[in-house]
Amino acid sequence: MGAIGAGDKAKAQLDLRTPPIDFVHLGEGMGVASKRATTTEEFLAAFEHALRTPGPHLIEAIVPPSLTGLKLRVLPHLLQSLANLPQPIARAIKRGIAP
Repeated sequence: MGAIGAGDKAKAQLDLRTPPIDFVHLGEGMGVASKRATTTEEFLAAFEHALRTPGPHLIEAIVPPSLTGLKLRVLPHLLQSLANLPQPIARAIKRGIAP
């Protein structure tokens, strides 16, 4: 996008942190069913609801700050594999990811 070496004002145009965006309200304003998930359980419930209900859905998933770098890149693969694990192990892993 050409922002490498850009000044502070140019970088600010690409920063989604300020001003904070309420993606749930944004989605709802466009007629899309929207939910915010701050825990693994909330995300899974919202995801299951989206799969059961026709139409588009927006899930604003708040990722804990402890998940960065490699942990963040591995997270989608880990979440996919939970269905194949025994429930007690899957729950323990979920609590370890997002207590």
